[in-house]
Amino acid sequence: MYKICFIATVFLLSSCSSSSPDTYRDEGRSINKSIVKQLQKIHSRSDLIDASTELEGLFNKLVDVMIQSRKYQESGSLAETLPLSKNDHLLSDKLREELNRIYRIPGAKKLIEKSQQSALTRLDIYEQQLNKRKTQVPVKL
Repeated sequence: MYKICFIATVFLLSSCSSSSPDTYRDEGRSINKSIVKQLQKIHSRSDLIDASTELEGLFNKLVDVMIQSRKYQESGSLAETLPLSKNDHLLSDKLREELNRIYRIPGAKKLIEKSQQSALTRLDIYEQQLNKRKTQVPVKL
């Protein structure tokens, strides 16, 4: 139910960029605001069906930024995560409120999850590959 909230929170916690840590954070905020705006337009199952392609694109854009951010973080360029601001918390709360509202629409949860699926799958694959690289023991000859 809260998959995208989790993604948004993880993103905001680990935001970083090749130009500055704030660049990807700002991109993530912008995408999250767009997701909230899109969700606010939804008042029926039909609205959600019409918006699902746009939502899927936004979820994929968010994951693209998250993966780029994570690569930068793993390169050693960022020693620590950036703290969340009050506005980050408010945005996360607004996203959660909108998702909760929409989930009350019959069949909406399944449609939202379908819109998130490809993005979440890509993020999961990336994280699994990253964890695999971290746990591989170097072979000494």
